[in-house]
Amino acid sequence: MTRGGYRPGSGRPKGSTNTLGGVRADIARLCKEKNYDPIKELIDIAQSDDPMVPLDVKVNIHKELLNYMAPKLKSIDMEKRGTETINVLIQNFGELETVGQPVTVAQEPAKPVTLMPAD
Repeated sequence: MTRGGYRPGSGRPKGSTNTLGGVRADIARLCKEKNYDPIKELIDIAQSDDPMVPLDVKVNIHKELLNYMAPKLKSIDMEKRGTETINVLIQNFGELETVGQPVTVAQEPAKPVTLMPAD
């Protein structure tokens, strides 16, 4: 039995679409027809004063929406040998100014320095 290579009629037909893409387009069209914006609805729920909406639900909505607005920060591992100064630039998300803060590393060779974002 042959495997691979060209065989007439095999493969994906030209012009075929992804079924998931079609479903997404249908959902987007339906939301537009009904004037429904799920993001706006989530924001309205998160900011509501309704006592029936628990605080943990509001917090989870904020956390989910934040994933689309701010990058997730990762720790940075660095290894430095010598007594030179490392300048670390710390920039808070949403602020335009960048502040330089010198960090001096002790003369302990091969000891990694971990810089974590400030909380």
